[in-house]
Amino acid sequence: MNAHRIRRLLAGAGLALCLLPWPVPSLAAGPTAKASTKAVTKAALQPQPVVRNDIQAGQSAQAVIDEALRPQAQRAQPRRLDVNLPVQVSFETGDVLGLDITPDGKWLAYTRQSGGYNELWLRSLDPALSVLPRRLAPALADRQSPALSPDGRRLAFVGAEDDVKGDIYLLDLSKPEAQAVKLTGRATEDAAPCFSPDGTTLYFQQRGEGEQQRRIVALDLTIGLASPKAQPRVLDTRGDAASPALSPDGRTLAFMSLRTGTASVFVMDLSASPAGNEPRKLTPGT
Repeated sequence: MNAHRIRRLLAGAGLALCLLPWPVPSLAAGPTAKASTKAVTKAALQPQPVVRNDIQAGQSAQAVIDEALRPQAQRAQPRRLDVNLPVQVSFETGDVLGLDITPDGKWLAYTRQSGGYNELWLRSLDPALSVLPRRLAPALADRQSPALSPDGRRLAFVGAEDDVKGDIYLLDLSKPEAQAVKLTGRATEDAAPCFSPDGTTLYFQQRGEGEQQRRIVALDLTIGLASPKAQPRVLDTRGDAASPALSPDGRTLAFMSLRTGTASVFVMDLSASPAGNEPRKLTPGT
């Protein structure tokens, strides 16, 4: 133990000793001071009543001394907080820009930068399943905003090979040889797909040519995608709306909007009647 550490321990112990309750007699003043010195000294040596607060203070000071003099190895260690610590699951050379995970936590879809484009990859997070990450729908174009269906069998994403503004694609992951199916055309700018909790409906944002406001549409996936009836249905969000997200029960839709001049979060009840599903603003702003 070096001299610096010894000085610190002694200083701590000295400070703690100062906190101990010591009876302090009141000295008499005036001509009788000398005569009363012996009496005062004798009174100081007599047992003095100690109140409970003094006892507690003495015990606290003693605990400080004991802790200061205790060897480092025997001191109580700080308690580790019960929190969920993040675990790194990807080790990519390029930046990871977007991701989605299945509700059971077994599959992760993500995009990464490589060779000048954003590639789409699928990775298993199941410790019982050891498979290599698989690249999906390779193309010389960007893939963005991956969205996995709740059952993990389908993947929606934004592709830019036919339209730089972005189109929505759907890929069947249960068939390794399947090709991505394009769901939208060049007439619109499409982005931010997400599935309903039951996987039957695909929501995404859309904006037509020359339009300023964005809108949210819903596509019924139970109808054959080749059917003329498979057309997105526009939701009445009462203004600009983008980046849809569904509640676990599928009854509430959350979205971003610039209708107030700043980006804010709104929610609306999809199960209510048209007159009762007025969007409600959640985040502050002007």
